[in-house]
Amino acid sequence: MVKLRQIRKEIISNKNIIYFDYTASGQAYNPIEKRIQKILKTYANTHSEISSNAIITSKLYEKARKNLKKNLEIDSSFYLIPAGTGATGAIKKFQELMGIYIPPRTRKRYKIEPIKLPLVLIGPYEHHSNEISFREGLCEVIRIPLDDKDCIDLSCLEKKLKVNKDREIIASFSVASNVTGVLSDYKSIYKMIKKYNGILCLDAAAISPYLNIDCNYYDVLFLSPHKLLGGVGSCGLLVIKKELCIDEEPTFAGGGTVTYVSRKSHNFIDDFEIKEDAGTPGIMQLIRAS
Repeated sequence: MVKLRQIRKEIISNKNIIYFDYTASGQAYNPIEKRIQKILKTYANTHSEISSNAIITSKLYEKARKNLKKNLEIDSSFYLIPAGTGATGAIKKFQELMGIYIPPRTRKRYKIEPIKLPLVLIGPYEHHSNEISFREGLCEVIRIPLDDKDCIDLSCLEKKLKVNKDREIIASFSVASNVTGVLSDYKSIYKMIKKYNGILCLDAAAISPYLNIDCNYYDVLFLSPHKLLGGVGSCGLLVIKKELCIDEEPTFAGGGTVTYVSRKSHNFIDDFEIKEDAGTPGIMQLIRAS
């Protein structure tokens, strides 16, 4: 209780406010803000490779990525990619990597009516980003209902998998409902999805402040560190198996993704995590997340 009282004293908030909205976002925390203030004294762009400040910041940025992998108990078969807008940004990045995301104007311009769409299976209590985004993407979406115990209907899931066994299958389920707190049996879901050679994505936005998800039971993980204490201003995180990242080109070719550029040609870097971090990265956002 003494430790809990001390933590509460360090929360940045008006003292007359009782905060009940951690499912939406966590509160700012003095020790983290003090650490950020210290880091900002030597802040510089990670793309600058000469100044001492840039070297210090680059080391802190990569250390943040390593710390996150360690704290999330992610093994070496995964990449960790920052995404700017919580789990929503992580889901969008995943859809870009899998060729599912497409801007509405592009679809209209080319009158895209794709054949042989991948099948995306979603759960009965997804938040909007894990459902509507797929509906608008290059895929067919099927929603798995609740069973009579208000859990994901695994028998229905297996029926859908059997019927569609020859298709590319992606399943994307929340680990926990952000309304009721009910937990998904993600280990059983993973085993079932793998039986039909599918990919399992887990949306851990609501559960990550309370539980680490065993990386042996997912292919992709979406995270929202801003929901944790002190996470204000942090980025979203995409954790994805390396075997799913097969393209030599980045999803967006910007600064920091190339080793050589001439007027007519260019070469991309090999490091996938850096290649998917085009432009000036959200340096402080990732450091905050860690």
